[in-house]
Amino acid sequence: LHYDASLINKSNPSEFDNINNRVLRWVDAGNLKLASTSPPSNKPMIESFVYGDEGQKETYGVSRSTMSTDQTLTSSKPNPQISKSNLTVYLVMNFASVSGTAENKTILHSRSDNSDNQNKFILRTSTTGQLELVRYSDDGSEFIVTDQSNYRTDKWDIIKLEIYTTSSGGISIRRGIQKNSDTFSFNSNQTSTSTNNNLTLTPFSLSFAHGYSIGEVMIYDGITAKSDEDLILEYLYDKYYP
Repeated sequence: LHYDASLINKSNPSEFDNINNRVLRWVDAGNLKLASTSPPSNKPMIESFVYGDEGQKETYGVSRSTMSTDQTLTSSKPNPQISKSNLTVYLVMNFASVSGTAENKTILHSRSDNSDNQNKFILRTSTTGQLELVRYSDDGSEFIVTDQSNYRTDKWDIIKLEIYTTSSGGISIRRGIQKNSDTFSFNSNQTSTSTNNNLTLTPFSLSFAHGYSIGEVMIYDGITAKSDEDLILEYLYDKYYP
């Protein structure tokens, strides 16, 4: 999956409500899955972010609109279900430093139709406000990794989620990009054990609460090679960093 806020077609009335600045559908850049508002009355909006010394860069993010409740974009459900052992997620988000995201808010949900908490992952804010990645096994057991660093910076942040089996390294949250020549590294790396059960996908959902915007989501099947990751991070770094 690849959702890019800058590719939302504002001239297509089935994707975007120009009058009210509301996102109706977020089309996967690979034309695989549409993320449509659920329920339809709750629609997030597009925000523009201009930065750089002379305002030379403009990027876009999808955020909660001024409606009273949080909003969700949910992909269609495949038939048969998709099962994966390892997933790598690159997520670009901007969290407000003042009146930021509340505690216990779900951001990404890999299997939003499953209330039994089996074979899925969730990215959320914890009960104390940190970013938290949760991986559920087939019996509902939880494996949790929490990022303790400050992510509420009013700036775009590139976050890598590793949702791997225990034999492949477990689960991780990595954030705080550093560039050295043509290679990249993360300042914050939090890792935990996981399970060897496969993940079941989808419907995949993106949730929008107060205090953050999502610019881009890239989900890769498997573990990305270092050479491929450097290309991905270079693309995101050049696009979202001043």
